[in-house]
Amino acid sequence: MNDQADLQQARRGRLSRVSPVWLVPLAALLITLWLAVDALSNRGPRIILEMENAEGIEAGRTLIRALNVEVGVVEAVELADDLSHTHVSPRMNPGTERLLGDGTLFWVVKARTE
Repeated sequence: MNDQADLQQARRGRLSRVSPVWLVPLAALLITLWLAVDALSNRGPRIILEMENAEGIEAGRTLIRALNVEVGVVEAVELADDLSHTHVSPRMNPGTERLLGDGTLFWVVKARTE
């Protein structure tokens, strides 16, 4: 009977301690969460532009520029619900909020051949 008491006590002692091996995945999880929060908090605004058509605009490739400086990139191009126009959704770079207002105009620049 005395052997069983020692065995139970040994089991309790081992289960109550946390293994240091769990520190590695815990640290990885914390770093991943921190990187995700940092990436989301440092994103610029996403806007929606209504355009007659989306000719020459490609999601992920078309850049938004101001004074020939990249200030955003188009993330999505979709048809409007009534199919009369398109919605172009660029993600602007952080700090470009002052460029955006009710009267801000956007236009598509296309290469010309003469």
